[in-house]
Amino acid sequence: MFHRSYGLSPADRRQSNQPFWQRFLMSQRFLAIVFLVMIVAISFPLLRSVSQRRMIEQEIADMKKDNENYRNKSQELKDMIDYLQSDISLEEQARLNLGLKKPNEQVVVVNRQKVTEIASSTVPEDSRVANWLRWIHYFTK
Repeated sequence: MFHRSYGLSPADRRQSNQPFWQRFLMSQRFLAIVFLVMIVAISFPLLRSVSQRRMIEQEIADMKKDNENYRNKSQELKDMIDYLQSDISLEEQARLNLGLKKPNEQVVVVNRQKVTEIASSTVPEDSRVANWLRWIHYFTK
């Protein structure tokens, strides 16, 4: 009769006498599975932190752009304030809103409604007329 351990080395005989779970825990497959699980367990938090870092860097870049835009707008507003507080602006506002003028200055008031009426009456109604004919009509009338 054949023996079960026939043809096995002494190390294999000892290993075959051990229970299955001990042989499984000592096998290379088990160690490979354990290392693979450890690598996966470590990589998830690492990938999450990399993703969060990218999001934070994008937010920082957006905030820097917003900051630059606000600085430009602030400078424009400062320039506008400086202009509005200048003598030139005060004189312009006095002329337009209050109707004031400098000494020895003549003021001419142009009625826009009459100007548009005059301009529209000098142009022929037919829009198919050549432009050079319109000019001739304008100057000869």
